[in-house]
Amino acid sequence: LRKDPFMPPQPESFRRLRAGDRLEIGGRSWQIVVGEGHSPEHACLYCAEDAILIAGDQLLPRITSNVLVSSMEPEGNPLQLWLDSLERLDRLAPDTLVLPSHERVFKGLKPRVAELQAHHRQQFDLLLGALAGGARLSAFEAMGVLFPRKLKPAEEMMAVGESLAHLAWLRYAGKLVRSLDEDGIYRFALAA
Repeated sequence: LRKDPFMPPQPESFRRLRAGDRLEIGGRSWQIVVGEGHSPEHACLYCAEDAILIAGDQLLPRITSNVLVSSMEPEGNPLQLWLDSLERLDRLAPDTLVLPSHERVFKGLKPRVAELQAHHRQQFDLLLGALAGGARLSAFEAMGVLFPRKLKPAEEMMAVGESLAHLAWLRYAGKLVRSLDEDGIYRFALAA
């Protein structure tokens, strides 16, 4: 058995955290608010008494969380899960202090949630506009619509996954259809 110096041994057991569960940490009571879409069952911790949210990657102050369709769940709709998670976070106290995993701590949870929802509506509109007039797009071509700047290889990998997430959301919403073309590439078009 190969030992990896960067991976600690796996624990023998764990305590599963569910939405609504409570933990006592540092003299505070923390409610589990489950986020999805960015990662499965992302546990955010919310202290209602002090209006503090440890948000991790689920809610970031400047950028949107990376939400992508991956090979692990190719028919998934992670963007719907993430948007549903934003709705749950939006129910928290408006003056909540948000502690994200990246960048700065911030207040203004509700305006940030609204900003993220508007951003994704704009992304949907960009794709729908690009598909007007009978156009058909592959995920890679859709990536060019949503991310028109030159991307580094790692950024491109995330961008194609995010493009797939937007296409999947639109497809599950009944706005797009997906078909396999003669080259074996999935192409997306407006639903009739």
